[in-house]
Amino acid sequence: MGERMRYTLLGEDLWTYVSEGTDSLDLLEYGLCKPIITAKSSVEEQKTVCTFMVNDVKANFIICRCLSLLVITNLLTKCNNSACEMWKCLHTFHGKVDVNVQFSLRSHVMSLKLIDASDIDQYLSEFNTNQARFVTMGIKYTNNEGIYQVLMGILNSSFWEMFKQVTLITVTEAATSKSPLTFE
Repeated sequence: MGERMRYTLLGEDLWTYVSEGTDSLDLLEYGLCKPIITAKSSVEEQKTVCTFMVNDVKANFIICRCLSLLVITNLLTKCNNSACEMWKCLHTFHGKVDVNVQFSLRSHVMSLKLIDASDIDQYLSEFNTNQARFVTMGIKYTNNEGIYQVLMGILNSSFWEMFKQVTLITVTEAATSKSPLTFE
């Protein structure tokens, strides 16, 4: 979820509203600070503050749009409505490696099933996404596990059964060789 939100914010040119980067030369990661307005602020400075506020609301909306109602409800009581604060709260409460989340993710991967040949792109993208989540969480998820779980999700038919058996034999042989198969 975090990467999807990050890419959406980057695509909408709003990532700087949640980023905490301090290097002004790193335009992609440089985080904007909320401008301060005073009684002596010029019209241009007031426009800058208004633009910041509008874009901050847009960034916060994108973040909230990707969250469940339960998560949003819990976060809104713990942080203010700025996109940066929302992002920090998300990271604080949901960026931790939780054993229950690990088990839930493994269960989800094991429950994936290929519906038919037209579903293959969606099916494999689920595995790729979840493999990236495992890496992000610091969970060891081997290529052999990924290949095995992809094969186990293929529906039973005589053709697919033969394919599964041949592939499992290939994986087993490759595991003992010096050049094991990769998930890709």
